[in-house]
Amino acid sequence: MTGNTYLSQMKILYVEDDDDTREDLRRYLKKKAGKVITAANGKEGLVKYAEERPDIVIADILLPEMNGMDMLKEIRRAGDKCPFIITSSVDKSDMIIEAVDIGIVKYAVKPIILDQLLETLDKLAEEMSSGSVVFDDIEKKAELEIQIKQELTAFLKKTAGRGPRDMTVFISDRRIEITAYGMITPLEKSLMEDKHNISLVESIHSAYYKAQRQKLQFMMKKITGIEAELAHTEFLPFRAVDQLVFALLR
Repeated sequence: MTGNTYLSQMKILYVEDDDDTREDLRRYLKKKAGKVITAANGKEGLVKYAEERPDIVIADILLPEMNGMDMLKEIRRAGDKCPFIITSSVDKSDMIIEAVDIGIVKYAVKPIILDQLLETLDKLAEEMSSGSVVFDDIEKKAELEIQIKQELTAFLKKTAGRGPRDMTVFISDRRIEITAYGMITPLEKSLMEDKHNISLVESIHSAYYKAQRQKLQFMMKKITGIEAELAHTEFLPFRAVDQLVFALLR
């Protein structure tokens, strides 16, 4: 077992408006966590949260367009209980009290002490994994993600009429999340020039994955050795992106 296996299966969303700070912490977290998504402001953070469904959120309080506290309130209002870590360059008791009241696990004053942040993340990851992980070898998990990307890309090219220009794969102990970019045929692109046809293209993508469901599930089982159920598919038309989520059954 290499490193912290629990944290290596977690997806983290980091929201910070300072480019250098955001990139520095992203690089650090990328070495520890399974996947790191970033956003530059609160509104973008909410969009990324809805798209990616991260396991843990780290966000600055003072963000443009929507601050970190309001972002957290929106997430809580939707009923989500994702662990939230707030960062700030100021240490104000009233902010800390408000943050605790609406549900955070840590209030970190900048500059962030990386060892302390990592300790918090490690503890959260272990608690969320309930002491059990499916893929207890980080290198093996990475190999499986690459294999899924390669085999699924080839499958899509063969059966859908057009393969993705890129794909990301993320495996956790509960699910396999796949994002395929550029999944649109010339005909679909032409159809979507009329906005009234967008729902038609969405239906085409939905019908395709429904028809291929058994083959896709068999592919995931063959690669991972675990029964996988295609739980969710979504086509994002204006980004030409297909999102697939397989629930791991164990």
